[in-house]
Amino acid sequence: MHLHLHLCQTMIDFGPIYGYWLFSFERYNSALKNIKTNQRNGFESTFMRQFIEESWKRDFVCQLLKPMDALACFEIFDKFTTNNNNNNNNTNTNTNTYLSHSFSISEYLEASQNLSMTIRGNEPLPPSALPLKTRPLSFMPKHEYDCLVGYYQAAYKNPQISDCKDVIDDSPFVNDWIEMVKSVDLLGQSYKGCIGTNDHGSYIQAYFTERTGSEHAYIGEIQYLFVHNFRPTVSSLTYRNPHSSQHVFAFVKWFKSTSDKTRELEGVELLQDEFYKQDFQSILPVHRILLTVAIVDYKTTKNVNKKLAIPLPKKIYY
Repeated sequence: MHLHLHLCQTMIDFGPIYGYWLFSFERYNSALKNIKTNQRNGFESTFMRQFIEESWKRDFVCQLLKPMDALACFEIFDKFTTNNNNNNNNTNTNTNTYLSHSFSISEYLEASQNLSMTIRGNEPLPPSALPLKTRPLSFMPKHEYDCLVGYYQAAYKNPQISDCKDVIDDSPFVNDWIEMVKSVDLLGQSYKGCIGTNDHGSYIQAYFTERTGSEHAYIGEIQYLFVHNFRPTVSSLTYRNPHSSQHVFAFVKWFKSTSDKTRELEGVELLQDEFYKQDFQSILPVHRILLTVAIVDYKTTKNVNKKLAIPLPKKIYY
């Protein structure tokens, strides 16, 4: 508590608090505490052996996913995740997703900043995201499903893409089954939704193109993450691979922006305490996530509720 008396001077000396807080250190302590031990003699050796084994597995898998011939290693990769599958019967571990493509960290980092780059949601994920642990299949709510159909029409530039109730002959259609994902780790940064929890979802920032042609970074809250299977064309050589039909999205509610720029020089953005109407732009490929954002409630001198938002540093652990 004594440190609170020196917060002002501490920030002057070291910068924003999020640049040197110990939350990541404490999260890692939690990961270490969850390692299973026999709680008997040799606790230290049991603990270290398990820790080293898990670390070696991660390093091996990361190296495994880099070469183009990773398809030949499915059986080995599955063995590494056998224990996870047996210990958790409530989730389906999607072990083979995206292994057919080589992951490029430069392309991944560019995807969140370059809107001219074609991103549809079925691009390779970072090794840190694998294996995706999906929940059982569930129906997507009607309004959110309509957003998904609209997204595919825009992403694949095909207005003939239809929903499952209005199927047009010989045209692709979007099914309304999804697999929710509790969280996803993208290069060391974990993202989660708020649906089914008592907490808020991850606050994020992503670029969009305005009607004027300019680009603007909007801030929103992830409602849930999900995997959806969609194949735009049956005969196209581009989409023959079965794994390329799997798309990973975040369903996001975007905060309404304001014209108030009084805190802009401080790197702080003022937002309205309400969301834009949901549409196809609520469907965001996880590759398009630019940054995480810290948000606090704020009341103006006129007693109007607002939100204060400040972007946080981007984690890149690869």
